[in-house]
Amino acid sequence: MLRSLLAHSLAAFVLTAPVGALDTLSVGLDAPIDWDGTGAAIGTLDPEYRSLVDPNVVLIGNAPGELIDFSQRVLAPRELQEGENIASGTLERGGTIAAPTVLRFTADFTREDLIETLAEILSDLAGGETQAFERKGDDVRGTLIIGDLGARFGVNRFRFYPRNTVHPAPTAAFQNDFLRAFELFVNDGLNLTADGFPVWGSPIAEEAQNTKPVVDIEFDPPRYIRSFRLRSDTPIPFEIDEIEIYGTGFLPTATYFSDIFATGLAAWGRIRWVEKAVGDSAQSSLLISTRSGNDDTPFVFHRQRTDKRTDPEIPFYIIEPTEPLRLVEF
Repeated sequence: MLRSLLAHSLAAFVLTAPVGALDTLSVGLDAPIDWDGTGAAIGTLDPEYRSLVDPNVVLIGNAPGELIDFSQRVLAPRELQEGENIASGTLERGGTIAAPTVLRFTADFTREDLIETLAEILSDLAGGETQAFERKGDDVRGTLIIGDLGARFGVNRFRFYPRNTVHPAPTAAFQNDFLRAFELFVNDGLNLTADGFPVWGSPIAEEAQNTKPVVDIEFDPPRYIRSFRLRSDTPIPFEIDEIEIYGTGFLPTATYFSDIFATGLAAWGRIRWVEKAVGDSAQSSLLISTRSGNDDTPFVFHRQRTDKRTDPEIPFYIIEPTEPLRLVEF
């Protein structure tokens, strides 16, 4: 399995190994094997990796967070396009959004309704007149919205607003129900506690007497952001129809895992690749590594009876007790 941490673009790599029938394995542009393992004359397995958001979750795929641009058949970190709202892809990347201070639920507004509403305020889809994140009862002051974008991005703009402002919504004329006072905190994904939680520090933007229904915060110069926390500092009822976050430039890091190639007994010899740096090559780096062995996953999964937490963890499959537990059974 080959792992690449990319700030360059990578066109192809070739591994040469003295293994009888298989002498060379070539992957990438103009190679017989594509980046997803298509075209391989030998068996392949999809790689497993830890989620970028929750390291306790194991996922399957070649590009964690879908942060790699495969469009030109080369590997490169995604470059954000002008006007691209990166908030809209948060949940697809494995990111999260939550309102931890919302604790009161009713038959008309359940916990599931809250989850759906929070997902909607990150969405780019039109037609959101009937849904917004509303705080129009008690406990308005101190309301928190906390989001994890699922990756680090260079961000130059953060915007939020109620219905019938940016998007006309004549059936939901709540343009005056905007957030009158707020604090916005951000975290770059690197300044974390020992447990991996963001350290927020001081607010990057705050307003005690906001008069603008559409709050548009620009960052000049742009800054790396992974997480944000928006806090209400007013008891006045408000709603948020959309949160939009706009980025610029290439993603600072991206990772690619090749498929696992069933080569049999093999000892890799030379590893060669073709790369091209965009801009100042001194500002980027490329890390390539391989691993080999007779195991098809880098992870060991365990099971344990939920009613007997003191029992030892068992790393074997239930139906076949001699077989190691795999992700699908886990």
